[in-house]
Amino acid sequence: MIRCEAKTGTFVAAKFPFNLPEAPAEAPRDANARLHRVAQLLTDPTNDRFSKTIVNRLWKRYLGLGLFEPADDFRVRCYVDFPHPLVGQQEVEMLVSPETFRHLLARARTFCFERDIEPLRSMGLIRGGTLENAIVLTSDGVMNGPLRFPDEFGRHKALDLIGDLALVGLPLLGRVEAHKAGHALHTQLVSRLLADRNLWTITTQEALHAQAETPLTAFASFAATD
Repeated sequence: MIRCEAKTGTFVAAKFPFNLPEAPAEAPRDANARLHRVAQLLTDPTNDRFSKTIVNRLWKRYLGLGLFEPADDFRVRCYVDFPHPLVGQQEVEMLVSPETFRHLLARARTFCFERDIEPLRSMGLIRGGTLENAIVLTSDGVMNGPLRFPDEFGRHKALDLIGDLALVGLPLLGRVEAHKAGHALHTQLVSRLLADRNLWTITTQEALHAQAETPLTAFASFAATD
């Protein structure tokens, strides 16, 4: 499992969770059947420890969806992949604080493709978009460069994620992974969290200090599906 990755560089390959209740003695040979069975085990509400502790890491490995897992601070990890020579695959991971937000994210602009501008305007969207506050990508370059950061696209996706999670209404403790996600998936996650009080808990700074030996988070592990 991914939790078994060693810092020495040795990697322990992901294995079928044989020790789980109801797990078969052998993993199904068919790949689709194997993934289906793993998903069933991960989401089994009777297996609280596994589903709330390890679900995110295996779900990301097998299914590649947006994730929320426990942490003692607020961290985000965003992965984007756009078929454009200036974008491609970008990954941004950071601790979120007023300082990192101000220095690393705040200046990262939204972006769009030149071919999409008129269709978006015809739908009443991007009415506040200008060449000063948005990056416009042409087929092989950028109309209004230079970029403010080499990974400005990934940084803006992290900015989007943090802004959408603010809809929760409270400061967050947790590590959020967003794999090729967007506003729709972000807000689905927020809605799912707010709809189920069992998925999170409210804590205080005093409680964190008092129970420093116990992992505390504002939210339990949760895997968002699109």
